[in-house]
Amino acid sequence: MKRLEVAPPQRHKGNDQPKVEGKWYTRASALPKAIDDASGLAKWAEKKVAEGLVNNPYLIDAAQGLAPDDYRWGNIAAEAKDLAGSSDAAEYGSVVHKATEIIDAGKIPTGPADVIADAQAYKACCEALELKPLAAEVFVADGTLKVAGSFDRLVECPDGKARILDIKTIKRGKDAEYASRWNGVKYSIQLAVYANSKPYCGTRGFVEWSEIGLPEPATDRAIVFAIPRGSGECQPIDIDLWQGYELAQLAVRVREARKSRPATPQLPHQQLTTEEG
Repeated sequence: MKRLEVAPPQRHKGNDQPKVEGKWYTRASALPKAIDDASGLAKWAEKKVAEGLVNNPYLIDAAQGLAPDDYRWGNIAAEAKDLAGSSDAAEYGSVVHKATEIIDAGKIPTGPADVIADAQAYKACCEALELKPLAAEVFVADGTLKVAGSFDRLVECPDGKARILDIKTIKRGKDAEYASRWNGVKYSIQLAVYANSKPYCGTRGFVEWSEIGLPEPATDRAIVFAIPRGSGECQPIDIDLWQGYELAQLAVRVREARKSRPATPQLPHQQLTTEEG
């Protein structure tokens, strides 16, 4: 397996959007938010902010006297979430991803036992499904949808096709059925964008798959490996990319609709008078 060494695109300092051919593209991981139900995530975030404030009174002191529109409210809320452990899951997922790359490179990763167990579960699942990792972290862009991002793996399947594979660490105690139910739309949109995109290099622009020595990924199906954090288990999920790309197109239309201005303020009626009064 190889990790492509190509010039990365420029990233927006504020929202991390990549610049492709002079335009800021939507991140593939962010596109599903346009149509995904985020109510559960919002409630979880509120809970974490409250937890962080209760356990760290100095944050409450820092908020005393702030005006309602003061930008520092955002900083206080973000710090409260971090102190409540809201970033732990993302950090754990990043470490597991790195460990799986080390394994696919034929090396032995080191680190916490739960991370190593999850990475080894990934490897065992690849072997059980006869998947051969070809490349990791390939940056691609969809010039039609103006969406871009890097996917975890391109793998060769037993039928000879190359497919996108994404690794998702999920909450411990949950399983693939849970992940499919609550995250299936998000997974399908994200992976469909990857499969229908072309490789992009920050210095060369769009390139063909053959130019980087890789086969073009299939656009019908993809795979997600759901790994409950610290479980030492890996559960595969089949992803329908045709439906996912339809949803991706819908998400783009929703984003564009939100930028439109179908309503305008009405000017007050002018009082018209005649010569007769």
